[in-house]
Amino acid sequence: MRPLSLATKFNLLIAAAFSTIFVFNIVTIANRVHAGFDAELKSNFKLAKELAIMETVAGRDPVVRLRQVFENPDYRQRVDIRVIWSGPPGREAMEAAPAAEETLASPYWFSALVSPEPRTLRIPVTVNGMMKFGQIELVFYPDLEAEKAWSNLTRLAFGNLVALGLICAVVLALMNRWLQPFKAIGDGLLRLERGFRSVRLAPEGATEFVDTAVRLNALAQTLDRVEGENRTLLERLVKMQDDERATIARDLHDEVAPCLFAIRTGVLALSASEAATGQSGGRVPQICGEISSAGNALQDVVHRMLDELRPPGLYELGLEPALRGLIANRRAMRPDIAVTLEAPHDLRGMGEAVELTAYRVVQEALTNIFRHSSARNAKVALRFEHPASLEEESLILRITVSDDGVGIGAHQRRGRGLVGMSERVRALNGALEISAAPSGGAIVDVTLPLPIVEPVEENMPFVGA
Repeated sequence: MRPLSLATKFNLLIAAAFSTIFVFNIVTIANRVHAGFDAELKSNFKLAKELAIMETVAGRDPVVRLRQVFENPDYRQRVDIRVIWSGPPGREAMEAAPAAEETLASPYWFSALVSPEPRTLRIPVTVNGMMKFGQIELVFYPDLEAEKAWSNLTRLAFGNLVALGLICAVVLALMNRWLQPFKAIGDGLLRLERGFRSVRLAPEGATEFVDTAVRLNALAQTLDRVEGENRTLLERLVKMQDDERATIARDLHDEVAPCLFAIRTGVLALSASEAATGQSGGRVPQICGEISSAGNALQDVVHRMLDELRPPGLYELGLEPALRGLIANRRAMRPDIAVTLEAPHDLRGMGEAVELTAYRVVQEALTNIFRHSSARNAKVALRFEHPASLEEESLILRITVSDDGVGIGAHQRRGRGLVGMSERVRALNGALEISAAPSGGAIVDVTLPLPIVEPVEENMPFVGA
């Protein structure tokens, strides 16, 4: 679950504070209703008693006068009246409709919370000082007080709700404005993570944000410097490796190859001399044949090593013809694997370092495919693309090598070939990514930054023969 934002936490804190105040107001109102109930009860009982006495003695028939009292809605809001008849037979007891059955404005739970139990008062009635009329029973209900309290509470709740909404809106607007530097800091960190070391933030906002921006700028500057130093070291390392490869290739070509040629020539001369003497039954011809076979095998090994150490035709013909030759040589050894090369743009003029790195990437990727993948098909694609970041004005060369085999295992990722490939790519400030293909196999994706190169008309895909 994603954590709540800082602005949301502040709003929840304010809402909790308002809710606490509202509950406190409910408790306060309930206490006030209970405290004022006794005084209100005495006052209402006194008024009700005086009114009942006045109304019953004001006319000849007390029953008629009390009926008029019963029908007064203002009077019945607070008091239930019941006449208990004790006079001559024939008179029925009369009572007003109970106030408890009235529709109340306050909810039941609130009335039960703040209202005490109803109170009862009985008033004996005597007519002309002699005739006992009966009793008037007055039952006082405090529901009207509960309604008043509920009305006050609803007004208070509405006011609190409006105030809460306004305060939350103001806090949200202020927090969004105050925390705006956070977004810039987050974007800067994201760009740093993606490898853009030129990130610099404007020191603005609160003091904490200014300090963070200054430290982030210092971090970006340090990373830029360290990455530059690492790139320089990698460039030197790769150059040393290439120089070493060139030295070994030159030694093989200039030293080992003449020696092999001398051995083969000597064997041929020895065989011819043996044949001239007429001694064809000895072991010398057999030994000469074995030496000649071993020399031919060693010469093939030297030729393959020269091809690995010094890409044939790369500097003379260019990258694309060199890759075509590489694919043709690999397919000659493994004709069961079909390899397709797609190069829709002119790959000339990219520079010796980029061309050599591109060749080595394809060479190592094809080596893994032919040795470990058990693939039936492979595809090599090289094309120019515009970088995703607007900060980079130059084009990039994207190299993609894919196959339909078993993929690249964890042990292969740690192999010397892929490590060397990664070092070469990083030395040119490029990026290497190895992933699994959706339909099986592996995808090696490499991007190398280039100077601006104008694309030319697309060429037809080449299928290695």
